[in-house]
Amino acid sequence: MILNLCGEVNYPMLDTLVSAINNLRQGDHLLIYFSSPSGGLTHVAEAIIDIINRHSEVISLFFYGENFSSGMYILLRTKCHKTLLEDTTGMFHLASQSINIIEGGNGGDSYDSFCIAEMKKAKTRSLEIIKQFKFNAKEAALIKRGKDAYFSCERLRELIDGK
Repeated sequence: MILNLCGEVNYPMLDTLVSAINNLRQGDHLLIYFSSPSGGLTHVAEAIIDIINRHSEVISLFFYGENFSSGMYILLRTKCHKTLLEDTTGMFHLASQSINIIEGGNGGDSYDSFCIAEMKKAKTRSLEIIKQFKFNAKEAALIKRGKDAYFSCERLRELIDGK
């Protein structure tokens, strides 16, 4: 079975993957062509990574086009057969989230304060990925400063191969 997952990493993308997995029959292999030029929801990326890793013996991923933000997160953290098609690119950065601020500069409610604390944990996880995949000093510095780091197809292959 061939599945094309292209676009924002969101709930419909997750639902499409779940449906494809649920429709596999014994002996089937799922070929997923994946591209995410706009990134998306990190918690959905976590679910996609978990599902793919739990079914890695019957999944092959083929990355193409742009794989930005959550898309690159999926590219790096999935543990199945992966192929990067020519001209595939990536972008990694720290996650971002909007919060409400009321006059006086305070967060709108306790949920905003909770989100700020959670984003500090998320940064720790992102910094661990930088170390694990051996991002070079320039890439790591850009990301740590809150900037986007872009990766060529060749560089993505090096990251996946641990170079």
